[in-house]
Amino acid sequence: MDKRFFDRVVRLDAGRAGETGKSWTDLRFTFEAVKTSSREPDTLALTVYNLNEDSRGMLQQPDMIVRLFAGYRGQGAKPPQIFFGDVRAGTVKHVKEGPDWITTLEAADGGTIYSTARLSRSWDGPILTSDLLRGIAEAMGLDFSGLPDGALDLEYQGGFSIMGPARQALDDVARSAGVRWAIQDGELAVWTAGGSTGETAVLLSSSTGLVGTVERMDDGRIAARCLLNGRIKPKRRLQISSAAWSGIVKPFSVKHRGDSGWAPDYYTEIEGNE
Repeated sequence: MDKRFFDRVVRLDAGRAGETGKSWTDLRFTFEAVKTSSREPDTLALTVYNLNEDSRGMLQQPDMIVRLFAGYRGQGAKPPQIFFGDVRAGTVKHVKEGPDWITTLEAADGGTIYSTARLSRSWDGPILTSDLLRGIAEAMGLDFSGLPDGALDLEYQGGFSIMGPARQALDDVARSAGVRWAIQDGELAVWTAGGSTGETAVLLSSSTGLVGTVERMDDGRIAARCLLNGRIKPKRRLQISSAAWSGIVKPFSVKHRGDSGWAPDYYTEIEGNE
């Protein structure tokens, strides 16, 4: 096994937009971050042990945003980000068990934006699909890196207007371009049906963290598990090399589950299509 995959590192950042937040590293964290290619928000279930009173109070404040980083010390000074999102209202709980304070919370990637963002705006024509998607993303407070290869960058000669839920506008514009969309790590991600994000493929083998046997289902789905790897995300291609099966996989479901050092659980579970 590659020596980079030793000595777990987990870091939690939290704060409100535009304000100075806090970071925690030397605590016990357990987490499950579920990321999919669906437009429904990705989710995080997080447990933190022994935050002090001020930190517990901070997390109770409304409009909190969290970032969770997890990886291995051998991968560099900063572990990969595995989740970014809004703390769901009413989900932060603090319980005293023996000597420990245990804090639990739930968060959703773009959850507030997805549920509440409404736009009342017009764009003059002609305007390209890529520029329109960028404009909607910016109005929602999201980054957008552009259309993937194979997408239709159509020109709206008469412009475009929206008055209503932002997600409906994204549905309409994405459909015309032949792409799907989702909010991932605070960014508007798009891909063609059956396509990928266009990022460099992640190599997965026994020497880079692949664990157990790769399964190929009767319906063509591929299931695999590896040591926690924050570079793996929905629709980013995986190059899997194993005795049971080898090939390219485009994940539609990625689950990062772990404990910062008190239990063996520290894995990424993947389901995808060839």
